[in-house]
Amino acid sequence: MKNHQVWPILIILGNNKFILIINMLHDNKKKYIILTGSDGGYGNLGDEFILDAVKSFYRKFLCEYRIIILKANIDKEKQDGFIYVSDNEASFNAMNIDLSSIVLVHYYGGGYLNDHWFEEKIWFYKMISKNGFSKDGIIFSGQGLGPFSNEKREDMLKIINDASIFGVRDLLLLNNFNAKQFSFDDSIFLFDKIKFIANLIHSLIVRKIFRKKMRVAINLRIADFVGVERVKYLDFLRTVFEKNSEYSICFFSMLENQHVTEEGDIRSMLLEFGIKDIKFHQRPKNYKELVKIVRKNDLVITTSYHAVLASLYSLVPSIAIYESEYYKEKFSGIENLFGDRAIFKVTNINKFGFEMLHEALHFSLGKYFNTVIELFKLKTCNILFVNKIRCMLKADANK
Repeated sequence: MKNHQVWPILIILGNNKFILIINMLHDNKKKYIILTGSDGGYGNLGDEFILDAVKSFYRKFLCEYRIIILKANIDKEKQDGFIYVSDNEASFNAMNIDLSSIVLVHYYGGGYLNDHWFEEKIWFYKMISKNGFSKDGIIFSGQGLGPFSNEKREDMLKIINDASIFGVRDLLLLNNFNAKQFSFDDSIFLFDKIKFIANLIHSLIVRKIFRKKMRVAINLRIADFVGVERVKYLDFLRTVFEKNSEYSICFFSMLENQHVTEEGDIRSMLLEFGIKDIKFHQRPKNYKELVKIVRKNDLVITTSYHAVLASLYSLVPSIAIYESEYYKEKFSGIENLFGDRAIFKVTNINKFGFEMLHEALHFSLGKYFNTVIELFKLKTCNILFVNKIRCMLKADANK
């Protein structure tokens, strides 16, 4: 960002505006932090969780640095101290920022490094690397990788090898891609340990003592399923609805502007069975609303990765259903931990049937308790990333 000569104007503006312009000059001298990742620009609640967590972490640095967030959609952003720039090269170049004034580039997490989104997101890394920006100033955290073609996989492996620190969000990816660190999903920053343990105990007591009917929360995107998979999917839902008298069922959405379509599709199916009293939750506005929905239930059935995470943190057993290899990659790490009782492809649903859901509840409680506690302990892995960021910024301050 170029500084402009303003001293001749100061004589005309007077004392109050003199102070304002001095502050502007001081602000222009600040160096930059660049953040890019799953930005929530498409109305996906899981991506918004990640972005909220990252912003919460970096907010403490706003007084010392100008922090740019590259986003797909910046029209609705609030004035919260961060600088929002459209996620493309032309928009960034229009900021006229000298690379030497950037102290840190952080590719925070999400599932965008794959054949579908790789080029749209990695352009910034390629641009600054080509122009001599030190790769020691770039970190990746909480990444969900794949699926990749062979060519894209090679590109990704090269970036992993070159990066000073590269973290993936599950242990299976750590092995498959020889990544350097495990950092779990970046939304982990949203969770407070004391509240987590308190809610965990409360949730176990409530489910064990007070509830007479098993409560099932369902988040399913019918529109994603086509052909044979759609038929299997609808058969599965019909099986669920047939058990309506034995279970208390509610639905929730994770996508902006999708709950109306989803609700319409599901209500039409419910009418076939004469069911009119199923509760529908609109898309939660934030993480707290989602967790509130999840914790009121005994089991979550979902197609959403972050709904699974919210369930894990709340010790509510979840069954994740996916319809394509793209989502198989997203769920692979969790599947590796819990096996086919927790996550399965929709075309295999009829192998298990709805009785499997009741079995999953009882089977999972003890295993989930131990595994979730272990996963939560891995939050300490993120200390490595936090320390790395602080060291990089401290080194800049000492220059």
